[in-house]
Amino acid sequence: MNSILRFEKVSFAYRKNDPVLEDISFALTEGTATALTGINGAGKSTITWLASRILGPRKGQIEWWGRPAAAWDENMKRRIGLLAASDPLFEFLTIDDHLHYVGKLYGLDTGTILNRIANLKSIFGLDEFDGRLINTLSTGNRRKTGIVTTLIHRPSLLIWDEPFNGLDPIATVRLKELIKRLKTEGTTLLITSQVLEPIEQVCDKILLLDRKRLVLDEPISGLEGIKERYGVSNLESLIYKIGTDKTLSA
Repeated sequence: MNSILRFEKVSFAYRKNDPVLEDISFALTEGTATALTGINGAGKSTITWLASRILGPRKGQIEWWGRPAAAWDENMKRRIGLLAASDPLFEFLTIDDHLHYVGKLYGLDTGTILNRIANLKSIFGLDEFDGRLINTLSTGNRRKTGIVTTLIHRPSLLIWDEPFNGLDPIATVRLKELIKRLKTEGTTLLITSQVLEPIEQVCDKILLLDRKRLVLDEPISGLEGIKERYGVSNLESLIYKIGTDKTLSA
């Protein structure tokens, strides 16, 4: 399968001699969803910023579609959809106006934008909030708006930071269904999450960060053997064991 995003021995520091990531290597293949998890402050959001080229590595190399950062261009940028953890939305616009504005930033024509807005809003039932300014929406509805915003230009690589945060059970089910559909369409996803049950259900691979380093890079299908080895029955307990033991016999 084609490699869509590849990290090769990537290290990063916000301050000199104080790295937050060291020697991170992994690859995402086309049409798959990869979960990235770890304790608070492990560096998950930093990886999303590196993967979307908001930041650049201090050491190592990142490639998108087999091309290094030196070959980065507007076309590559347009193929990525980033959902930040903080929901950076246009607060004083309605959902429709917000999506329309973002669509125009990506160079879409009005007809295409209007058609996509109708389809995207239907995913989470956001039609109910027509005319409401974004700054009046609940946390969950802001999250839904952030998710559909990343889809307006139909990117082939989605980088979502904690998309399940704040979602109610119905929205969680719909998001899982959306992820499954996107994969069948060939979209590649990198999803950070502390909510473990849904990522175990919809992701193909899990990456675990612990104290600056990647300590687990494993297909979801291979987790049962590792759980058995550690004497645990669920992903939460496995992550705890790995984080406290600092070893992984993979």
